[in-house]
Amino acid sequence: AANFEEWSTAHKLAVQRLPAFGRLRALARHAHGLDVARDAEPQIEAIVEERRLLDSSDPVPGLASKLTDALRTALVASRKRYDETWDGERRRLEEAESWRQIEPKDRDEILAKLRIKQESEGATGTEQEVLESLDRISLDNWRTRTDALTKQFADARAAADRLVEPEIRHVKLPSVTLRTAADVKAWSETTERNLLEQIRQGPIAIG
Repeated sequence: AANFEEWSTAHKLAVQRLPAFGRLRALARHAHGLDVARDAEPQIEAIVEERRLLDSSDPVPGLASKLTDALRTALVASRKRYDETWDGERRRLEEAESWRQIEPKDRDEILAKLRIKQESEGATGTEQEVLESLDRISLDNWRTRTDALTKQFADARAAADRLVEPEIRHVKLPSVTLRTAADVKAWSETTERNLLEQIRQGPIAIG
């Protein structure tokens, strides 16, 4: 009878704490690669191996709070980098001559076709909100989406160029490292020759 009462108490405690432990594991998965995750993962393993969910002192809330704070900070930083990249690329697009010449409906169609739409990170106030935001867009996904913006906006400009001047061709200048004035002069001369050759075949856009 004494054992039954003890087991019943342990079962109720486990049922109460398991949902929070599931969220803790989800937070740890999202935080993989962050310093806080490297510290938390052995402690989470210990909770399982040592059955610490049945301890009188719940080990989950403290770990979950640390992971949540770190993930919230990472989300804010990821969104800031995304917004800064978005603003810069959008500004360059709006300054492009062809983009200014086409109709607003054509701009909207280009943006829709290329799926260029600014993302939001969602709410990050509570642990559950942080999890929901990361389930929607993970930290890795934020990096991927941010890195993709440059090409997306370049494609939008190319589409606008083709509407204004269908025969236009896009030329990308090669990346080089210039260390001296002679390097700059040689690069300028080579680039000029290449561009002159390209423009003989029709109008070009640099991008």
